[in-house]
Amino acid sequence: EKSYMVKAMKAYADGATEQAEAEKARVLPKVGLYGESYVYRGDRSTATSFNGGFYVQMNLYSPGDLDTIEQAKLNSKAAKERTEEAIKQEETKAKSLVEMEKALKRNLELIQESSKLMEEQIGVTQQLFSSGAINALQLAEVYSRKADIILAKSTIESEFLKTRAGLLTLTETTIEGMKYE
Repeated sequence: EKSYMVKAMKAYADGATEQAEAEKARVLPKVGLYGESYVYRGDRSTATSFNGGFYVQMNLYSPGDLDTIEQAKLNSKAAKERTEEAIKQEETKAKSLVEMEKALKRNLELIQESSKLMEEQIGVTQQLFSSGAINALQLAEVYSRKADIILAKSTIESEFLKTRAGLLTLTETTIEGMKYE
C-alpha cells in the first residue's frame, strides 16, 4: 500500500500530464460560430436584421505557445520522476522499518528471558543474603542489574513503538487492521 503522500504526488503527476495534453489546444485551430440580431425602430415602421457566420482561427507561429507546451511536458515528466523516487524511498524505508521491527521483537524476547533469569537470581540472592552468605553490596549489585534490564526493556519498547508509528505513517492501515505476529 502506498502512503497518502505518494498518492497525492501521483495525483499531481497525473494532473501535470493532463495539463501538458491541454496545452496542445493552444496550437490547434479554433472554430467558432457567431450570430447577431438587430431591431430597428423608426417613426413609421420597425425592421429586423440578422447576421451570422462561422470562423476559423489559427496561430501559425507563436513561440510562447510552443514553449508553454514544452514546459508543461517537462513539468509532467519531472512530477512523474519525483513520484517514482518517492515510491522507491518509501519502499526502502518500509523494508528497513520491517527489519528493525523484527530485530526489536527478537530483542524484546531476549530481554524477557533475561528478566525471568534475573528474577530467579534475585530470589537466590535474597536467600543467600538472609543466610549471611553474601553482603548487602552484592545484593545491591543484583538489584542494579535488574534495574538495567528494566531500563533496557523500556528503551526497546519505545523504539518498537517508534518503528510501528513509522510503518503506520507509510500506509493507510489503521491500528486495528495491523497484523501482529
